[in-house]
Amino acid sequence: MERPEGVVLYGTTQAPDDAVALTAGPVTLRLQGTRLAALCVAGHEVWHGVAFLYRDAGWGTPEPRVLRCTHRVEGEGFVVDIEALIDAGEGIDLQLHIEGSADGRLRYEAAATPRADLLTQRMGLCVMHPMSAMARPVEVAHDDGRTSRSTLPELVPPWPPFTLVRGVRHAYADDAWAGCRLAGGSFEFEDQRNNADASFKTYFRPNAMPRPYLLRAGVTVRQGAELWIEDHPAPAPASASQVPRVVPDDASAEGVAPRLTVGVAPEDLARRVLLPAHVQALAPIGLHLMLDTPGDTLDLRALRVAVAASRAPFRLDIRQAEADTPAGAAALEDLASRLHAAGTPPAAVAAFPATLPMVALLRRCFPGAAIGGGTPHFFAQINRLEDAGPVDFLSFTTSAIVHGADDESPMHGLQSLPWLVRTLQARHPGLPVRVGPSGIAAVRSPLGPQPASDGTRRIALARRDPRAGALYGAAWILGHVAGWVAAGVNDIGLHGLGEHEGLFVRSDVAPDDAAALAPAGAVLALLARASGLRCAQGLGRHIAGLWLRSHEGPPRLLVANLGPEPQMLRDAGGHDWAVMDAKALRAAPRAAWRPQPLEASDQLPLAAYAVAHSMPRRTRPTGEGATVLRTGMH
Repeated sequence: MERPEGVVLYGTTQAPDDAVALTAGPVTLRLQGTRLAALCVAGHEVWHGVAFLYRDAGWGTPEPRVLRCTHRVEGEGFVVDIEALIDAGEGIDLQLHIEGSADGRLRYEAAATPRADLLTQRMGLCVMHPMSAMARPVEVAHDDGRTSRSTLPELVPPWPPFTLVRGVRHAYADDAWAGCRLAGGSFEFEDQRNNADASFKTYFRPNAMPRPYLLRAGVTVRQGAELWIEDHPAPAPASASQVPRVVPDDASAEGVAPRLTVGVAPEDLARRVLLPAHVQALAPIGLHLMLDTPGDTLDLRALRVAVAASRAPFRLDIRQAEADTPAGAAALEDLASRLHAAGTPPAAVAAFPATLPMVALLRRCFPGAAIGGGTPHFFAQINRLEDAGPVDFLSFTTSAIVHGADDESPMHGLQSLPWLVRTLQARHPGLPVRVGPSGIAAVRSPLGPQPASDGTRRIALARRDPRAGALYGAAWILGHVAGWVAAGVNDIGLHGLGEHEGLFVRSDVAPDDAAALAPAGAVLALLARASGLRCAQGLGRHIAGLWLRSHEGPPRLLVANLGPEPQMLRDAGGHDWAVMDAKALRAAPRAAWRPQPLEASDQLPLAAYAVAHSMPRRTRPTGEGATVLRTGMH
């Protein structure tokens, strides 16, 4: 029985919000739910988005549910009215009025009324500025009448660079400016790359104000944003309309020799029968064991079997470790003794916080191991670290859904990854960076209680995300690894061996094969077997690609379409291709590759979120000299 396409692509029957294309004179944009997205002029992104958001006491962001929406064209502009409900407590009624005019001016007005008293970390307007404006001039109007003049930062600032904000003007292209003015409170400006989002954001309300704070029942919060275009730039290069092509790998160029790891928790080790099969399916790949404390219950026999099956060294993280108390030091010494006795000493150990006494204790307990510090959480936490300590490496994780759970944001956020590494390298020169285990979902959050999730719906900051185990997750994992490779990171950790973390098909879906690889697992298995990785050039912004080098044959190109719109890729290099797309997966819950002959002009079609890998073309005579395509995951 064939599965619905939405389940194949996204792992859920929850349909995404329909997008409505709008224009306001020279400005093109999309209305998606209650958000405006991709506000562009002449191909340049001017603003990344506008939205009115509620953040709960744990910083979860429930998406407003549209109850009624009307929109009409007025000349070269539009008018939109929306009634929505934010599912928080007994609910928040949200009224939006949005206008766009022929001169490119837009107004976004919001009125939100809680039905009962409700705590929030933040509720109000957000205007997102594009990452493409990085290093361009910006002018900020403040509440006290001052105007600050600066440039949007390239390295990621740990704290908001502008506070008490009333308006922002920024250059979005050469000699082209745009502005926005905000009403209804005091706003602040931050760099969202701190949470792996590729944008800057002006938001209500300032971090210096008390949080969480109380929204009163029946008391309406009213805010508005006015946006305008001051200049009309030359059109952006039309590269997006050109078919990207495969550029042959430069064998002489230095790539990354990957150390890929996959997260494993104590509860995963308890599944003794299943774990070796899971690890063998991904081998050679390192295990990344994550403990809350040194005293966590640990099945050492299962760990020894899993490490042997992985055929790679393993890393140990301890999220809450103490070295300055006798009990804390004794617990860590006991853990080290048990791991050594079991024949599974870790090759790397990270503990948080990595204080001077902690690093000294780790070096004594784990001689020869690389010792790491940083944070078990997001980049924002490590970016605020003043002193890294005497460690051998820095570590942090990312989640793709900290601020929102729409389908575009996790893919767009991949652009931010190299900047995170460059920021750490500038602040802590000489310290290698190891990332992960990371994923679409947020397995843990430093911000407070996470929203409940059974893994069937898109929910911001949730522990489970349905897309991780679908074709979307395969495309995302390739883009994620490619982002780190572009930054020169060669130690990359991914979620995870848990049943709901997306690398393996859930047992209720494929009960006859507990270690069946999901699409993301199949991609990770290919990456793990490579002896080197190098970013592919010339693929454009919609396609991610890595050259996979091997000791056993020529390089293989692995590519993924990062969006829902079909893409074409021109390959004049004479490869055969195997494709994993919705067509290949409709009747097979497991990862499945199908042969894909090239179309006219050597073009390879990539459907929504499709992944494809190349192989040397093999031919043999068959009458008219036809080519026979042989595929497989060699």
